[in-house]
Amino acid sequence: MVVKSIQNTVSRFFSWIKKLFESGIICKEIVCLANSRKYSGFCVAGKELSTGQWVRPVSRQENGQLSGRHIRCQNNLIPQPLDVISVFLTTQAPHLYQKENYFIADRRKWIKNRMLSVSELSALCDDTDCLWINGYSSYNGVNDRIPLKPADEKPASSLLLIKPESLIIRVEAGYNSEKKIRAIFLFKGVRYKLAVTDPLIENKYISQKIGEYPIESKELFLCISLGEPYNGYCYKLVAGIICL
Repeated sequence: MVVKSIQNTVSRFFSWIKKLFESGIICKEIVCLANSRKYSGFCVAGKELSTGQWVRPVSRQENGQLSGRHIRCQNNLIPQPLDVISVFLTTQAPHLYQKENYFIADRRKWIKNRMLSVSELSALCDDTDCLWINGYSSYNGVNDRIPLKPADEKPASSLLLIKPESLIIRVEAGYNSEKKIRAIFLFKGVRYKLAVTDPLIENKYISQKIGEYPIESKELFLCISLGEPYNGYCYKLVAGIICL
């Protein structure tokens, strides 16, 4: 009886995989490394565990942002950094320099499988000496943007996972009395000051007074993303902050 039950379970699993394949749907298991704010929706990015390749699920809306309905898992929760999830996709959807984009399979709920361990996360860091190109800074940032022309040369990835040497969250006064959250950090001895789009960090610090708040953590990781082109530049964004 037990053997037959296992055989039936395996048979159902492979039947399910076959149906997905025949419908043109791809299932990828990724670890969520950022679930950031993008316009009025979300931008989820992670690495496929079997290959280490970046995956950014996008919708067919103009800017690819995802709604809460798109990203809600079977447990009815929204994926958070370190969640290992199965996402259902259709075709690749490269956009300018964003080679990692895949269209989502609509009406397919994602599945949360488990949480990633710290040891597994460290192994996923990208081997890089700098965040694309340095030397271009906005009025409020430091090394926070690159000219659009280099971006058009299509870097290997528009996403990076790094371990910074230090991190400070800075709360600044923005336009119309709105506060802005930025991350100041050192990476490979170079100073960066980038805008933060991680909603968990934004919500935590937006009510704090204007000032700087050092983050002390034994294990600290940043997911850095190149944003959409704006006025001739692509801006580097801190899409996810993971403190362990």
